Amino acid sequence: MIAVIALGWFVIIQTKNAKPREIQKHLELAQKKEEQQIYVDALAEYKAALELDPERIDVYQKVVLLDYKMGQFSEFETQANALLTKTPNSYEVLNTLLSYYDENGKQDKALALLKQLIKQSPNDGTIAALYKERRGTYTDENLYFTSISDFWNGYAVIERDGKFGLIN
Repeated sequence: MIAVIALGWFVIIQTKNAKPREIQKHLELAQKKEEQQIYVDALAEYKAALELDPERIDVYQKVVLLDYKMGQFSEFETQANALLTKTPNSYEVLNTLLSYYDENGKQDKALALLKQLIKQSPNDGTIAALYKERRGTYTDENLYFTSISDFWNGYAVIERDGKFGLIN
């Protein structure tokens, strides 16, 4: 009877320890494949590790970044947005996605994403700084006018090169 109970506990412990070992095995193999730049196999190993433990954000980040490295940009964009919705502080993914948006002229999407992330994490200074950096630029110009009328109701008529306008 004691042998049966001991064997039962042994099986339970072995089963419980097998999952983390299997995950680690997938991660090590994926890392090796990624270093060899065999991205398809690395991606398959990372996804296998995610199936065993879907809560591993670090592995999810690796999958998203590999999609980018492999040129699967629509998949990358979808997965990156999903990841950032879950964990806005995935800065490597965020910076890669923002760079992707910049390279493809999608600054409006970058700003919308940053606004959304600020709403999710209002105390995150990094996201706020990224938003401030991207939200707009301005240039100083030295303006000259041929004539400026008196201000009336807060506006004045200006003339420059035969064209008229208002300033306030």
